[in-house]
Amino acid sequence: MAFSRDSVSTQYTIIEFIGEGAFGKVAKCQVNSTSELVAVKILKDTFTPISGDHPQ
Repeated sequence: MAFSRDSVSTQYTIIEFIGEGAFGKVAKCQVNSTSELVAVKILKDTFTPISGDHPQ
């Protein structure tokens, strides 16, 4: 299942950040529709242009 950043950001409320690693952060979140507590990994944007090209 794929999500856009906008749809994911409206589905969860971040309670607190509980960890950080090489690829991103982990946040304790609440699902807005059910009030369930979950852990969500928020990945870093790791794109590095090699030849000066930029994503479109």
